[in-house]
Amino acid sequence: MNTGIRKAQTSFVSVYDTDVLIPEKQILKAVNMLRKKEAAIAYPFDGRFVPVSRRNMTTLKRNLSCEGLFPLAKHANCIETSYGGCSFMNKALYQRCGMENEHFKTWGPDDIERAKRVQILGYTLKRTEGPLFHLNHYRGASSAPSPDQLFKNDSEYIRICNFRKPELEKYISTWKWAKAN
Repeated sequence: MNTGIRKAQTSFVSVYDTDVLIPEKQILKAVNMLRKKEAAIAYPFDGRFVPVSRRNMTTLKRNLSCEGLFPLAKHANCIETSYGGCSFMNKALYQRCGMENEHFKTWGPDDIERAKRVQILGYTLKRTEGPLFHLNHYRGASSAPSPDQLFKNDSEYIRICNFRKPELEKYISTWKWAKAN
């Protein structure tokens, strides 16, 4: 992702998982937050991370729209405080924040770490109203982090959370990928 961020020739970049759907109006609102300089990172959803089963995917195929999925947003299994799935960033500000933390080798707390790091550095995060829809998919043994990797991921997240701004800036200055800007 960092290679793509560096190569982007736009003022804004996005980390957008391939297995999520977000209504277009929410995406446009998030990008407008960046254009108006209201945030360094704008999330095109309010934190609700709604699982979409294979059965409910037929609604998508029929309508080619997220609109029919909104009743699922009241589902009991909905995560309500997610930072994962999609974020839009001001490229220059995000580069100052170190971009994606390459100490994470698997999925895990990378999304919440990104938000926490940007906040510690004094930048603003904003969200739009409305949910994000996650298309459920098979996860085999090869897609699960090992216990050792889970520990490393959690340790990195806790490390970031315990920094104050000057300490975090010093730590980011050691990141080789951040220096390649």
